[in-house]
Amino acid sequence: MVVHRHPLRGPAWSAPVHVNRARCRAAFRPSGADSWVSAFKSVMRLRPSVLGLARTSAAAYAAFFGLNAQAAPPAEPKGITAAFGNTIKALYPDGKHQRIWLKPDGTWDAVGRRGKATSGKWTQKGDKVCLRQSRPIPIPISYCTDFPTDGGVGAVWTGKDMAGEPIRITVVRGIERP
Repeated sequence: MVVHRHPLRGPAWSAPVHVNRARCRAAFRPSGADSWVSAFKSVMRLRPSVLGLARTSAAAYAAFFGLNAQAAPPAEPKGITAAFGNTIKALYPDGKHQRIWLKPDGTWDAVGRRGKATSGKWTQKGDKVCLRQSRPIPIPISYCTDFPTDGGVGAVWTGKDMAGEPIRITVVRGIERP
């Protein structure tokens, strides 16, 4: 006779389970038309709590998978929060892009269409986002542009750069480096 302990509950939660190997071998030796039914009944006679464990496990699995089936996927962020962790790309008429990365702490980094890195602070005023450059050269004025409040990743809109040149702005998933 061998004494087994439950691997998850340990000795504090369960009493030792005594297994009679001869009865186990006999229980799994099928014979006749109802061989699997008789084998199942034999196993159930070996340890009555197996049936309770099977019911509990089945109920736990059903509850777990039932709750997961009802859970809706997380909603995509909208507005300015959609830009956090993603890239705002501005397409200029000459075919070059400027890339801007907004951070939740109010700072931003960018790579201009000529490949120069800039950074600064951003603020939100209504449905506009305003950028003020602090590096490499601090600029005392802010550049403000529309930012759709209901737009998320994939949102596309038009605007103008600081010189008044038309640009096409897109929010692209992920940090896209040039």
